[in-house]
Amino acid sequence: MVTPTFADYVALLFTLFERFWQHAAARAHRGRPFVYQHKALIVFFVVMQQRRIFHFKAQHRWLQHHPELRQHMGLPEVPNRTTVSRRYKDLYPVLQPMFKGVWSAAANFVPLSPLDTRSGQSPQHHR
Repeated sequence: MVTPTFADYVALLFTLFERFWQHAAARAHRGRPFVYQHKALIVFFVVMQQRRIFHFKAQHRWLQHHPELRQHMGLPEVPNRTTVSRRYKDLYPVLQPMFKGVWSAAANFVPLSPLDTRSGQSPQHHR
């Protein structure tokens, strides 16, 4: 079995983003246009959560030490630490409609039961 690479995970996140992206949520804002796209920052923050890097200073340092991964995520240069913090806090209105699309798509899936269907009891892994 082939182990997925970092590029595979980033490609999956970009695919999910494109599938559930709500253009209405990305309405125009005041000021200069964004240098970093919502898509690139969302993928970056998901990767940071997966790696359990929660502090913005540590995230900024990670971007400085991993230029090839940063470019693969769609960030052409290292954003300022305050930019990372500010954009993280401003993503909620963008993500809320996107998550509604994800939830509605997930509602079509049949939930898996944690019970073992043969015995009606929870599976016992440590006997």
